[in-house]
Amino acid sequence: MSDQYIHFRGDGTAFVSGEADEQDGDVAVLSYEDGMKVVFRAELSSGIKRCTTMTVGDMHEGKCKSIVNLEKAGQGARIVGCERKVAVKKKASTNGSMLADEEEMPLDEIPDEDGGTPAALWVSGMKNVPSALPSGKIAFLIMQAEWYEMIESGEKNVEYRKQCKKYKSMFVDHKPVAVKLQYGFTPRQMIWQVIDVEDCGANGIEIYLGKRIR
Repeated sequence: MSDQYIHFRGDGTAFVSGEADEQDGDVAVLSYEDGMKVVFRAELSSGIKRCTTMTVGDMHEGKCKSIVNLEKAGQGARIVGCERKVAVKKKASTNGSMLADEEEMPLDEIPDEDGGTPAALWVSGMKNVPSALPSGKIAFLIMQAEWYEMIESGEKNVEYRKQCKKYKSMFVDHKPVAVKLQYGFTPRQMIWQVIDVEDCGANGIEIYLGKRIR
């Protein structure tokens, strides 16, 4: 589809047209390509920032379509920006092994000045105060540094994994109540609630995180 542009709206919808200029209600206008991966930045009514990645396709000119389901983010949530996802090269871990091949998710938001996870995102309601682990399965993922830190700071609450037997079994077939995230091949870890898992077929698996347990 040539000379087509997709207009993303604050309510999570989008439409395709031949016009590249932003219209009222648009938060971004990108050149449209079927199957494009887009990073959406959302802001909750509380002011907390969140982001998620979606595959966008099957769009037809002039027809508005829901792309991001904002109901999970709560009343008052809105899309404040989006951009095309860009690939990044693999990074080596401290022991020379290669970390999982991820993609770059550019963000302009700045984490809390004192670092770490804000108190509001801890199950205990107090910063750096852990809670008892819930009963049930706890999954385990090794994370690339930038994604770990974005989750830790509260900028990112959805972890994306490719569609494969391993992750389907871990998150779709045996839905965990929490996930332990590890910073590369280091002892640095944290555990977050898993509040939902979406099996997106060939587009991968999205793991929605709740609050930090420890």
